[in-house]
Amino acid sequence: MLAECNRNSLKNYIINLEVTNKCNLNCFFCRAEANKHLENELTKENIYDLFKDLKKMGVSHISITGGEPLVRKDLPEIIDIGSKMGFKFSISTNGTLIKTVPISMLKKIKPIRISLDAARAELHNKMRGSKDAFKKTIEGVEYLVSHNIFPLLRFTAHRGNSMEVLPFIKLASGLKIKVIKINRIIPILGCVFNAKEQLTPKEYKTVLVRASNVAKKYGIELSSDDPITFKLFKNVKNCKFGGCAAGIVHIHINSRGEIFPCQYLPIRLGSIRKDKIYNIIEKKDIRNFFTNVRFNIQGKCRSCSYKMLCGGCRAAAFSVRENLLDADSMCFN
Repeated sequence: MLAECNRNSLKNYIINLEVTNKCNLNCFFCRAEANKHLENELTKENIYDLFKDLKKMGVSHISITGGEPLVRKDLPEIIDIGSKMGFKFSISTNGTLIKTVPISMLKKIKPIRISLDAARAELHNKMRGSKDAFKKTIEGVEYLVSHNIFPLLRFTAHRGNSMEVLPFIKLASGLKIKVIKINRIIPILGCVFNAKEQLTPKEYKTVLVRASNVAKKYGIELSSDDPITFKLFKNVKNCKFGGCAAGIVHIHINSRGEIFPCQYLPIRLGSIRKDKIYNIIEKKDIRNFFTNVRFNIQGKCRSCSYKMLCGGCRAAAFSVRENLLDADSMCFN
């Protein structure tokens, strides 16, 4: 989700909570490196304590991620308690385990974001490292729709699947999907990543423009979490500040309780096991720090008229030279 225009208090934070690093798949581009199971993951009690602190902050939205969050057996209980406390939940999942969890839990979550990176089973399965990932994901989507729950489908575009985006949209239409998101692979400092898989800026823009035209044909809403797509997908008329939300309205908490500006930016800010989340945010003046980063971006972003509406992805920029102020090399504007 892109940063909102109003960013005045702690209550505006959207918390990205990684409930586990474990996963039942092995995707080659995964930022979580979920095949490396972390020890000392947050307990149910740790998460309840976090909920209490987030309630004090006035936070209303928690985005559940992983790994694959549905592998966590006590997730229904966690969602139930959080919902009773007034939190709204969204979730990112590969969709293969949808039919194994209570429908009552799924009805408390909106949106349910499901990753699907090809319209062909053999290609999706290859990217996900599983021979039946496609079948289970499609079954999961159909199961949700049969219960009048319409998930959001998310497509990660790269060199190996860019030709699939149009068939993907046609497939989404057949599944009665109303909203899709298209993002790029975000390289992360220190993680194994094949740069050859990344599209060029021109190729990426071509994929997005073609996808936008086809999505309109099928009556599907198309958006992106990628700040550099702001110009393509957003009405910027009344907005003064948007784009990369890292540290400004987004905070990521990994499965060990460590806090980061976002899930792709490896700058550790603290741990909820050692201090309250609101103390960490206020002591480090995180929001002002990352807002000032936007004002001081270098390279071609510095003079861009869309700097305050986009600013590029700070994680993508940081992955190149460990400099938060660098321009995002994938910018196509």
